Amino acid sequence: MMALNVDNQSAIRLAPNPQHHRRSKHTDVRFHSIREKVEQGVLKLEYVPSSEQTADILTKPLTNTLFINLCDGLGLAKNLGSS
Repeated sequence: MMALNVDNQSAIRLAPNPQHHRRSKHTDVRFHSIREKVEQGVLKLEYVPSSEQTADILTKPLTNTLFINLCDGLGLAKNLGSS
């Protein structure tokens, strides 16, 4: 089983639930595809806080400290702290 690290707890709660929710109308085809994979036992959603989401380094503005921590998590921070 493959794990998908997610920082959205609402998405994790909705994924195993096949019911259509009035407040979740905006979900798209990608979400339904993920839900199907969860139901099939192919994919498991795991909560990871945003401060530990290494993918955020490419998608969000970060503080210098968080940027360096995430770079370190990717094995890239060896020389970032030295000037």
